[in-house]
Amino acid sequence: MSAHFMRRDPKLIERRLALGEKGEQTPTQRVLQPMIGLCFLGLLIVSGLDARFGWSRVPLAMVVVASALFVASLAGIFWVFRVNSFASSIVTVESGQRVIDTGPYALVRHPMYTGGLLFLLSMPVVLGSWVAVAFFPIFLVAIWVRARDEEKLLRRDLAGYADYESRVRYRLIPHIL
Repeated sequence: MSAHFMRRDPKLIERRLALGEKGEQTPTQRVLQPMIGLCFLGLLIVSGLDARFGWSRVPLAMVVVASALFVASLAGIFWVFRVNSFASSIVTVESGQRVIDTGPYALVRHPMYTGGLLFLLSMPVVLGSWVAVAFFPIFLVAIWVRARDEEKLLRRDLAGYADYESRVRYRLIPHIL
């Protein structure tokens, strides 16, 4: 995915790597970003410890299903990147940015977070750990809060976003959330 966008959309890659340079603009985002990062590290560590010490056993059929969901999450994220070159790693509005309401953005307002949540739910199962799935509720709440906070900035700084919100009702999961 990175190689594709390095060739086809280097500005997207630049935006995705800008976290350390610019940093988050709101206090909420400055707390959430490191928290999500630490939870992701915890998910990987717990998954590894679970594999080492055999705390849980995931049946092969579940690993296969989770692997398909994992690939689907990456495909969804790829789709987001294809339709939205402004998909930055930090919450910001840039000059020339416009509301994207096509592709996955016609279904939910934050399709990248949807893909990310599917990624975070399927990954521990792919790694063979039911125990590490316990991190998922933390990710869900953190991403929900991040999306709500992000929408405040988008409503304020991105022309047409309030209208988009009225047309696309769901943040993360069509017809549910």
